[in-house]
Amino acid sequence: MEPRVLIMAGGDGIAIPYINTIENKVSKKRILSALENVSGSEAKIVSEIEKDNAKFYSVWGYSENDMNLRYNPPRKGDYIFITYKHAAIYLGRIFQKFESTELDAIWAGRNGWKYKLLIKDVLRVFVPDPQNGIKNRPSKTFEALCLNNNFSPNMIQIKAIEKCYNDNFGFRDIINKKDKFGNFQGSIYASINYEEMLVELEKYCERTRYECLIKVI
Repeated sequence: MEPRVLIMAGGDGIAIPYINTIENKVSKKRILSALENVSGSEAKIVSEIEKDNAKFYSVWGYSENDMNLRYNPPRKGDYIFITYKHAAIYLGRIFQKFESTELDAIWAGRNGWKYKLLIKDVLRVFVPDPQNGIKNRPSKTFEALCLNNNFSPNMIQIKAIEKCYNDNFGFRDIINKKDKFGNFQGSIYASINYEEMLVELEKYCERTRYECLIKVI
């Protein structure tokens, strides 16, 4: 099946360093230990993890109450953007999706999500969304967005991103949601296909002089 493009809000937990398991990757050994008693289709997932060359994975998840994913769950190979406070902050590809409560300990005792995602090829990015919230509100300025976002680079380093933001060119242009306003909540799939998304992302990278690419995770 063709990969899709998933946008998932990161929530406040992603800004807490010891809970951010996108950057603080989880070892294959720990993941397999949490899956040692599975059977059926989950056993096939275990086999694929065992055969994979990676020794650590970025891990995130979602709730069974996420109505956008309940009947249309993420698939292996899907692209995923994770957002935080009006900006895309991570881009990766889903390697596996499985159900596990045994893995919840990675979030330091907090209640974890029912469904876990293993994510590979993760990039830390910073792609603000100029169409967040209400137009012309003071909190919508680029400076306010950066000051309120833990993942924002120093503003001196992202002048090209600022220009794009002020020109109303940003994350929604990449995922073809230019007709929508407001905050990203929960999870949604982009209507754009992954090849078109990559083309639009490259355009954004060029216009921002690649300031939006922060580091490889």
